[in-house]
Amino acid sequence: MDSYYSFFLVLAGLSWILHAIYVYLPWGIQDIPNERSLHTTPTRKSGGVVFIPLFLISFFYFKNQGIVSSPISWIFWGVLFFATLGLLDDLLSLPALFRLGLEFAFIFCLFYTAIPSWNFLFLPFGISFSSFVFPCFLLTFIIVFGINLVNFMDGMDSYVTLTFFSALLCFGFLFSPKFFYPEPLFLVLLLFVFSLSGFLFFNLPKARLFMGDVGSLSIGFFWLTLPLLDASSVDRKLPLWDLFFVFPVFWLDGLSTLIHRLLQGKNVLKAHREHLYQLLTETKIGKLGSLVLCLLGNLPFWILYFGSDKSFSFFLSLAGIGFVLFFSLRLGLFHARKNLAE
Repeated sequence: MDSYYSFFLVLAGLSWILHAIYVYLPWGIQDIPNERSLHTTPTRKSGGVVFIPLFLISFFYFKNQGIVSSPISWIFWGVLFFATLGLLDDLLSLPALFRLGLEFAFIFCLFYTAIPSWNFLFLPFGISFSSFVFPCFLLTFIIVFGINLVNFMDGMDSYVTLTFFSALLCFGFLFSPKFFYPEPLFLVLLLFVFSLSGFLFFNLPKARLFMGDVGSLSIGFFWLTLPLLDASSVDRKLPLWDLFFVFPVFWLDGLSTLIHRLLQGKNVLKAHREHLYQLLTETKIGKLGSLVLCLLGNLPFWILYFGSDKSFSFFLSLAGIGFVLFFSLRLGLFHARKNLAE
């Protein structure tokens, strides 16, 4: 680790300096608050235009130095694609279905060409995939859904960033020792963490900078595909439900919100203000209390997962209990709230 100290310190310093420059420049992309926003004043957004290039440049440097191997390289192209797509969305507000179509096509082609075998992935009760197209299609759908779930959750100061940091700390326990030092995957995690460090400072409440779609879509891709990269590269068995534990609260909040809006006949693709974390901010605990509660909400799932036999029955019971609790809490908060955006 000593040999990398200087590089990571320089990377962190650049992150803080460049984010500060972006925040205080007279020009940049502004997020103008509306009825769905948790902030009340215009705030600089698209902070991903700073930390994503930092990550990509440092990743490219590690690649040239032979620190990271070729199988990891498709992370570079995926982050670059989603950063570009997110920036276009920040600037032009792309139609939701058009953006989702591009995401699905890219992920499907990437998985189809980059993953040599699907033997590493299996469903409940040990059901493995013998074909190639179906698991690729299924996993593409799950990953695209998860990436956009991260994007939807990027509405409360530091929520996505701190959840991302805490989840990465668990990757070595959740998935593989390959996410511990001195493995290349661990170093790739650190590259993203240090690139993002300056953003976190300016995103702490009250935020002066938001990451925008350019950042949230890229983080979502990075977050969800690293476990797949590790499992497919060594042909290690990866239960599909393990992806739930990458960000349990995100999944439960997102799914309960989706079902809630479907039951009300609302457009699930339209931006709204009905996520659990948004509803919590209007209770007595406020924004900071909501942030802490949502972050700590992941811990019981991770702790129980570490102590379980990782069977599907455990996952099903855990997810079911969590879903009921989240949905019940959502209904209680919803009826107490007025003037929700349609």
